Amino acid sequence: METWFIGPWELSRATAHLPPSPRAGRVLLVESTDKGDALPWHRWKLVLVLSALRHFAAELRAEGYQVDHRVAASYADGIRAHVAEFRPDRVLIQEPAEWGIAQSLGPLGTVLEDRRFLTPRALFREWAAGRKLFRMEDFYRWQRKRLGILVDADGRPEGGAWNLDRENRQGARALRKHGLPAPPRSFEPDAITTRVMRLVSKMGTPAYRLPGGAGPGREGNGHWGSVDGFNLPVTRAQALAALEDFLDHRLADFGPYEDAMLAGETYLYHSRLSAAMNVGLLHPREMIDAAIARWRRGEAGAGGALETVRRVPYPSLEGFVRQIVGWREYINGIYWLRMPGYRGSNYFGHSGALPAFYWDPAKTELACLKDAVTMVRDNAYAHHIHRLMVLANFANLTGVDPLRLSEWFWAGFADAMEWVELPNVVGMA
Repeated sequence: METWFIGPWELSRATAHLPPSPRAGRVLLVESTDKGDALPWHRWKLVLVLSALRHFAAELRAEGYQVDHRVAASYADGIRAHVAEFRPDRVLIQEPAEWGIAQSLGPLGTVLEDRRFLTPRALFREWAAGRKLFRMEDFYRWQRKRLGILVDADGRPEGGAWNLDRENRQGARALRKHGLPAPPRSFEPDAITTRVMRLVSKMGTPAYRLPGGAGPGREGNGHWGSVDGFNLPVTRAQALAALEDFLDHRLADFGPYEDAMLAGETYLYHSRLSAAMNVGLLHPREMIDAAIARWRRGEAGAGGALETVRRVPYPSLEGFVRQIVGWREYINGIYWLRMPGYRGSNYFGHSGALPAFYWDPAKTELACLKDAVTMVRDNAYAHHIHRLMVLANFANLTGVDPLRLSEWFWAGFADAMEWVELPNVVGMA
């Protein structure tokens, strides 16, 4: 009998490789204690990963799958312990989300192609081969044509332009005049999530400090933030409901206001779906298809119940599609193309410590930084302009070692994995 290892980045049927039928093989899920101690993770992030993993294990058991859910020092140790107990014919492992984990798991099984993205890693390498410039815009146009997304029969862009970013640059003044949406849909913790929250609230490594700078200090141990108020989707059904909520209430205005910031406003018209995507509860193709379908229904003229849902302007649709088809896929491709040396990238030779106020916003009087760090502390989230133009830009201007900033992003954001935060920090920021 074969075993199918499920990592905490593929926690639904939409993204995981599973046995063809419940009795055709075992499923293995591992909670790694070493990973939990590797950085001072935000408590919301720990709750998200552990709760989503435990919910998926319970769902698979309810469907009749033979599930081995265990705790081990590392994912590799968990696989070895499983093999020693069950003696499977082979272990099937989807390409892991991080380079270090991939190196440790590769020798332990048969590696399957990553289902979580639209662009296989080998195909990205083919696109990149021989290029002197790795412009995301070139990749994005190639993606649209390759995948048949918002192009006509001749491969030309619908609407006559590939990129409508210039139409999506309304600022704070226009946003105040337009008005704010209701917050993203929240999800009340159930029994599984509540147990995880109790566990995570007690976790900590009191002596933990990041090299070259102070670690989190609000709770006096090695994790930061609080489990209080946790409301992220942790199941496939919840993630789909969150997607529908975004399509109904924020997609129409996502485009013009995606780069705007307002003090004290965390989400604005952003989707807050990236955390669900990055643990595998949503697949990028279904998100794109759902957004395009909503736009096409509006263009055709909505009737019945749809009359209460706002028409989606094309610039908002294109902006959302570009984030997923273009930027997300491009960043993942660059990560795997550049690793492992990418961790050492330091173009300016910066060596400074990360300021203490990145962990405690009370330690700065700089309004934009205080606001952005407070968002991260309280919600494990801030949108892309806070991340790039405030948090990362300040660190670059003041000479912070990019690896220290990278560790902070990785630890603090619920949606951060190394494949996404590292290229954004050392490559873009």
